[in-house]
Amino acid sequence: MTEIKQGDILQENAEALVNAVNCVGVMGKGVALQFRNAFPDNYRAYAKACKNNEVQLGRMFLFKTNALINPHYIINFPTKLDWRHQSLMQYIENGLQSLVQEVKVRGFVLLHCQLRLWPRRFKLGGSAPQNRRSVH
Repeated sequence: MTEIKQGDILQENAEALVNAVNCVGVMGKGVALQFRNAFPDNYRAYAKACKNNEVQLGRMFLFKTNALINPHYIINFPTKLDWRHQSLMQYIENGLQSLVQEVKVRGFVLLHCQLRLWPRRFKLGGSAPQNRRSVH
């Protein structure tokens, strides 16, 4: 089941948060910047992994926060090659397969996995809703 919520993803009591990222190591705007500020260790690990070509479309970059409270993991989900480009639905669909595998392997309860979507930022064709949505 999918639930659509409005609110601050960083305030969710979730075992894992999913952060949409690019493959070049930039978290300079929007939700990605909020993740960078809230989880600086995740950002440093992600930027280093990008520099080493470890962050790729279709593969999740998982970061363990080592926090005593949620979130315990940040799942960095590449949705575009470069921050200057739009996310493509094909990249998201391929990445979702990888996300499902991570959920199965790690034993995450999918209901506690938050994914923030901004439909207007995706190349979908047609008009997209103006509201930001959090889907989990």
